[in-house]
Amino acid sequence: MKTKIFVTAIITAIIFGVGGFFISKALTPKEKCIDTEITKEDNKEDEPIKDNNDKENQNKNKKDLINHTFTRTYNINHIAVSNDFDYLYITIREFQAEEIETVKVKRSMFEEAKVGDNYEITFKITNNNIEDNLKSIFDNSEVIKAVKTDKTGLEQVSDSIE
Repeated sequence: MKTKIFVTAIITAIIFGVGGFFISKALTPKEKCIDTEITKEDNKEDEPIKDNNDKENQNKNKKDLINHTFTRTYNINHIAVSNDFDYLYITIREFQAEEIETVKVKRSMFEEAKVGDNYEITFKITNNNIEDNLKSIFDNSEVIKAVKTDKTGLEQVSDSIE
């Protein structure tokens, strides 16, 4: 009987010893982890590396936009008077765009305007945070010229803001 217990104890020890060995091997990292900084030269894959200066470069490019002028053609969908006699509210839309916006403009530039008219509006950028949408364009630039135009469709002017 003592022999059976002794043999069972030895077999159990061997099983736990071998099992423990394999478990410890599985949990031990095969390669040593080293923190490295990947440079553009080291990157062999097509994955782009973020440049810490991207935001700075974008801001530098945006600074160049101040005082830049561009022209866009808009169709007037609605005209409303303002409580301030010097201004009007016009609802406008650009050709082939879904976006519609009501903006406050100087009455002197749109005195002859009628619903359905197309106007070429020239802007001067006053803020670097301008984006290419109606609200941002009117919030971050100044209307310096507005001229009624008979141009339709693809012949309308649509300059880039940059």
